[in-house]
Amino acid sequence: MRRPGAVRFPSCRGVTLVEVMVAVGVFGLVSMVVFGFTRWMNSAQALTGWKQSSLDAIRLNEVFWQKYFSAATGKIKSLTVDAKGVVVGTPDIATEPVKIRFGGTGNLMMGYVDGPGEWPVWRFNAIQQKTDGSGGYQDRVVTGYLTGSRPDVRLHARIQVGGKTVLHQELLANVVGLEGSVRAYPEESAQVLTIEFLLQNPQRPDLRMREKSRFRISTDIEPL
Repeated sequence: MRRPGAVRFPSCRGVTLVEVMVAVGVFGLVSMVVFGFTRWMNSAQALTGWKQSSLDAIRLNEVFWQKYFSAATGKIKSLTVDAKGVVVGTPDIATEPVKIRFGGTGNLMMGYVDGPGEWPVWRFNAIQQKTDGSGGYQDRVVTGYLTGSRPDVRLHARIQVGGKTVLHQELLANVVGLEGSVRAYPEESAQVLTIEFLLQNPQRPDLRMREKSRFRISTDIEPL
């Protein structure tokens, strides 16, 4: 029997332990799905970025070597100049061979040893016209070499004039393969060197970037 003036409250039902556990489980499942999707998106973006940066590096690498391989030759034996020192006629050039590991054929990285030292892949002279307006030519020694340990092997270029380094540039990273082949064109006194560059993603060994570059060389190719 209710007392006069007593306040009556509606009945309240509490949350059971089972309901709490179900809610926590659903929240955890949703969080796992969101976290997995976010991680997949980040991974996909990283792979896309690596592919693009590797492709850009390979293209810049090809442009660099096209410039210097096209000037691959030997030393100038003599020049005919006028009273002002301007070169007249064609210089008398004694060509020297381009020296490439294994003569430019096969696996150019065969026998590569991981370590801190330099591992030359090719070396040659490149005659280029001086930029000081004298009309003369400079003999530049160009070297391409590898450094580092797998999977972070890097391809470098070094240019020397008179024994002094005037340019050093890193061109490629994560190099795992260099395949070479040479085709001669006797009627043009030239050869075409084809190099296949193979790069590997450091986090995903199964993901690789492969590109072939062809370089015209107007001199002989010999083993380094």
